[in-house]
Amino acid sequence: MRIKIDGEIYAVSKILEYGYLPLIIVGEKDFYLARDSKAAGDALREYWEDMANDNPEELVALVGTKQIVSWAFGVGQDLSDWIDLKEENPADDWSGWQEELTVAVCGRKLAEELGFVPTVAYRHN
Repeated sequence: MRIKIDGEIYAVSKILEYGYLPLIIVGEKDFYLARDSKAAGDALREYWEDMANDNPEELVALVGTKQIVSWAFGVGQDLSDWIDLKEENPADDWSGWQEELTVAVCGRKLAEELGFVPTVAYRHN
Protein backbone atom coordinates (compact mmCIF):
# COMPACT_ATOMS: atom_id res chain seq x y z
CA MET A 1 0.00 0.00 0.00
CA ARG A 2 1.29 3.42 -0.93
CA ILE A 3 0.46 7.01 -0.10
CA LYS A 4 1.87 10.35 -1.26
CA ILE A 5 2.08 12.96 1.49
CA ASP A 6 3.44 16.43 0.72
CA GLY A 7 5.23 15.18 -2.39
CA GLU A 8 6.87 12.16 -0.76
CA ILE A 9 5.74 8.61 -1.56
CA TYR A 10 5.58 6.18 1.36
CA ALA A 11 5.03 2.44 1.60
CA VAL A 12 2.54 1.80 4.41
CA SER A 13 3.65 -1.08 6.62
CA LYS A 14 0.83 -0.96 9.18
CA ILE A 15 -2.51 0.70 9.90
CA LEU A 16 -3.58 1.18 13.51
CA GLU A 17 -7.25 1.97 14.03
CA TYR A 18 -7.76 1.90 17.76
CA GLY A 19 -8.11 5.64 18.26
CA TYR A 20 -10.08 8.54 16.86
CA LEU A 21 -8.17 8.71 13.56
CA PRO A 22 -6.34 5.90 11.79
CA LEU A 23 -2.58 5.99 12.24
CA ILE A 24 -0.32 4.64 9.50
CA ILE A 25 3.23 3.47 10.02
CA VAL A 26 5.64 4.22 7.19
CA GLY A 27 9.19 3.28 8.06
CA GLU A 28 10.11 5.28 11.15
CA LYS A 29 7.33 7.85 10.63
CA ASP A 30 3.73 7.73 11.80
CA PHE A 31 0.88 9.77 10.31
CA TYR A 32 -2.71 10.28 11.39
CA LEU A 33 -5.01 10.38 8.36
CA ALA A 34 -8.36 12.11 7.89
CA ARG A 35 -10.82 12.60 5.06
CA ASP A 36 -10.32 16.37 5.45
CA SER A 37 -9.60 19.05 8.07
CA LYS A 38 -13.21 19.06 9.23
CA ALA A 39 -13.17 15.30 9.87
CA ALA A 40 -9.91 15.71 11.81
CA GLY A 41 -11.50 18.50 13.87
CA ASP A 42 -14.63 16.42 14.50
CA ALA A 43 -12.48 13.52 15.72
CA LEU A 44 -10.56 15.87 17.99
CA ARG A 45 -13.80 17.25 19.46
CA GLU A 46 -14.94 13.69 20.17
CA TYR A 47 -11.57 12.90 21.80
CA TRP A 48 -11.70 15.86 24.21
CA GLU A 49 -15.41 15.44 25.01
CA ASP A 50 -14.89 11.74 25.72
CA MET A 51 -11.99 12.60 28.00
CA ALA A 52 -14.04 15.21 29.87
CA ASN A 53 -16.86 12.69 30.38
CA ASP A 54 -14.93 9.46 30.89
CA ASN A 55 -11.57 10.46 32.35
CA PRO A 56 -11.74 13.91 33.96
CA GLU A 57 -8.56 13.24 35.94
CA GLU A 58 -6.64 12.92 32.67
CA LEU A 59 -8.25 16.11 31.36
CA VAL A 60 -7.10 17.98 34.47
CA ALA A 61 -3.60 16.54 34.09
CA LEU A 62 -3.39 17.67 30.44
CA VAL A 63 -5.16 21.03 30.68
CA GLY A 64 -3.97 22.02 34.14
CA THR A 65 -5.70 22.73 37.41
CA LYS A 66 -5.35 26.50 36.96
CA GLN A 67 -7.29 26.38 33.69
CA ILE A 68 -10.01 24.16 35.16
CA VAL A 69 -10.44 26.53 38.11
CA SER A 70 -10.64 29.50 35.71
CA TRP A 71 -13.43 27.76 33.80
CA ALA A 72 -15.23 26.95 37.06
CA PHE A 73 -15.22 30.64 38.02
CA GLY A 74 -16.26 31.77 34.54
CA VAL A 75 -12.96 33.50 33.80
CA GLY A 76 -12.28 33.65 30.06
CA GLN A 77 -13.43 30.85 27.81
CA ASP A 78 -15.14 27.70 29.04
CA LEU A 79 -14.42 24.07 28.17
CA SER A 80 -16.78 24.17 25.18
CA ASP A 81 -15.07 27.28 23.77
CA TRP A 82 -11.68 25.66 24.32
CA ILE A 83 -12.78 22.53 22.46
CA ASP A 84 -14.12 24.75 19.64
CA LEU A 85 -10.63 26.25 19.26
CA LYS A 86 -9.06 22.79 19.26
CA GLU A 87 -11.54 21.62 16.61
CA GLU A 88 -10.67 24.59 14.36
CA ASN A 89 -6.92 23.81 14.53
CA PRO A 90 -6.59 20.01 14.54
CA ALA A 91 -2.91 20.05 13.61
CA ASP A 92 -2.10 21.47 17.05
CA ASP A 93 -3.16 18.17 18.64
CA TRP A 94 -2.84 15.52 15.93
CA SER A 95 0.63 16.52 14.77
CA GLY A 96 3.79 16.58 16.83
CA TRP A 97 5.00 18.99 14.14
CA GLN A 98 1.82 21.14 14.40
CA GLU A 99 1.15 21.24 10.72
CA GLU A 100 -1.35 19.75 8.34
CA LEU A 101 0.11 17.88 5.38
CA THR A 102 -1.58 17.25 2.04
CA VAL A 103 -2.30 13.73 0.84
CA ALA A 104 -2.00 13.95 -2.95
CA VAL A 105 -2.39 10.27 -3.80
CA CYS A 106 -3.74 7.37 -1.80
CA GLY A 107 -3.52 3.86 -3.17
CA ARG A 108 -6.82 2.06 -3.79
CA LYS A 109 -6.05 -0.77 -1.36
CA LEU A 110 -5.19 1.68 1.42
CA ALA A 111 -8.36 3.71 0.79
CA GLU A 112 -10.40 0.50 0.93
CA GLU A 113 -8.84 -0.53 4.24
CA LEU A 114 -9.37 2.94 5.71
CA GLY A 115 -12.91 3.19 4.40
CA PHE A 116 -12.25 6.67 2.98
CA VAL A 117 -9.80 8.59 0.79
CA PRO A 118 -7.67 10.83 3.02
CA THR A 119 -6.78 14.35 1.90
CA VAL A 120 -4.89 15.44 5.04
CA ALA A 121 -2.23 13.85 7.22
CA TYR A 122 -0.64 14.81 10.53
CA ARG A 123 2.85 13.58 11.35
CA HIS A 124 2.69 12.03 14.78
CA ASN A 125 6.35 11.41 15.57
